[in-house]
Amino acid sequence: MINLRNIPSSKEDLDGYEVDNLFHSWCYQPAQAPLRVVSAEGVRFTTEDGRERLDFCSCFVDHNIGHQDPRVVEAIIEQSKILCSFAPSLSTRPRSLLAKMLAEVTPGDLSRSFITLGGTEANEAAVKICHQYTGRRKMLARYRSYHGGTATSMSLSSGDARSWIQVLGGTDLVSVPQPYCYRCMFGLSYPNCDVQCVEYIDEVIELEGGSELVAGIICEPVTGANGIIVPPPEYFPRLRETCDR
Repeated sequence: MINLRNIPSSKEDLDGYEVDNLFHSWCYQPAQAPLRVVSAEGVRFTTEDGRERLDFCSCFVDHNIGHQDPRVVEAIIEQSKILCSFAPSLSTRPRSLLAKMLAEVTPGDLSRSFITLGGTEANEAAVKICHQYTGRRKMLARYRSYHGGTATSMSLSSGDARSWIQVLGGTDLVSVPQPYCYRCMFGLSYPNCDVQCVEYIDEVIELEGGSELVAGIICEPVTGANGIIVPPPEYFPRLRETCDR
């Protein structure tokens, strides 16, 4: 074993660790190390070869205010001097304030949040809440969807190639069509279709056991990774009516 306090870190060493000691997500496992990022600021990042590049992906579609925003950096530093985290059985000031802020900006009577580390964990929690609140197992999910990389979220990513090899688990999945007007699965044309994709979901819920067996439906408001599918304006109000009924 090498000295863990003094691990060699030349460019060649780091390239070797990248290939030999890491699994890379969302890509083929590389035969050689990819470009190494050494710094980032705003909308630009710099790689080890000294080149500055524009980050058109917002890192992983999550750095929406840019890299190394000084306000965020300063807030992290100040909070870490006091307390980094604590068990959920006790309260912390930042968590309480965040909960109230979220209650103020969420619509309708939504007033409680379950704080998670990312989107897939949030979806996992949402499905568990559906199951436990309703006592039902079935979840509807739309084809061409992506909901995350953990077991239940990936199972619900119906029709996404990344989920094909995943052993389904965590819920009983029922797949329904997207409101994909460009390639309508019913061969119809909007707006003369009466939003058949919602009518179909209504019938599927009934055939799958209705309010006795169906816990909920999970949807991306605008499907992202599978084509930027924007639903007609009446789609979600109609779907809300169907779920309420």
